[in-house]
Parts: sequence; structure tokens; C-alpha cells
Amino acid sequence: MNLLNFSAQAVSGADGVGLCSAAEFVKHAWAGAWVVSIFRNEDAGPLASQMIRQALTIMQGEYRIPSIGCVTFVDPKQVPGILVRGERVKGFCFWKAGFRAVGETKKGLIAWQLLPGDMPPSDLAQPDLFPEVA
Repeated sequence: MNLLNFSAQAVSGADGVGLCSAAEFVKHAWAGAWVVSIFRNEDAGPLASQMIRQALTIMQGEYRIPSIGCVTFVDPKQVPGILVRGERVKGFCFWKAGFRAVGETKKGLIAWQLLPGDMPPSDLAQPDLFPEVA
């Protein structure tokens, strides 16, 4: 089973339902960014990094990219990491997808960020990576 979830908050307004970043409700330095809140790849199918980039491609077709881009948080106590040039990378699939480690939260989670200029082009959508939603 593959699971990928970007968090967004639906809000009601005069124009109907829209999306907002809910920046006032978060307690980290990356408020307003898209947040990959759940990700798990349990299949032998596409690489996790490919799935992440494809999901970002799809999101760009539906929503405006926040100026702060996209972030995710990795608990270094829960992830063994992958050795890359002698250094253990905790959050390897995000690193392969183009994210960069940009700091830590107050609780010690590693923050990974992908800026808008590093997002995959929105015209590269490959619906076959997510056949259950195609």
C-alpha cells in the first residue's frame, strides 16, 4: 500500500470553499508551506522519491504553490537512514526527491524543504504512478 497525504485546510468563505495554509495554527518556522503529513511506500512499485515528485506535480495542477514551498518532518529516532558518501541521511526519499534538510523543530524532527523553483514541472504528470486515483 502506498500512502501520501499533503495537508491543506478547507475553509468556507463568500466564494465557497477554498484552501488556506492555516499558518496561524502551526508551531514551526515553515508556516504556510505545503506539508507532507503522511508518507509511506510499502510496495515494490515506483521509488518513493518518484511518488513524492509525482504528487507535487499533481498538486501544482490543482493549487497555487506557496512561496515557502513544501516541507516534511522526519523523526530521526524512527528512521534508520541510508548511508550517502559516509553520512547517514534520515529522510533519504525526500533528499532524492530534491528536498533539502533545513533545520529541526523544537522537538528534534528534521525539517526537509523543497522550494518552488525546485518543484518538478507540472506538465510531467504520470497518472499511472497512482492508478487508484486516476
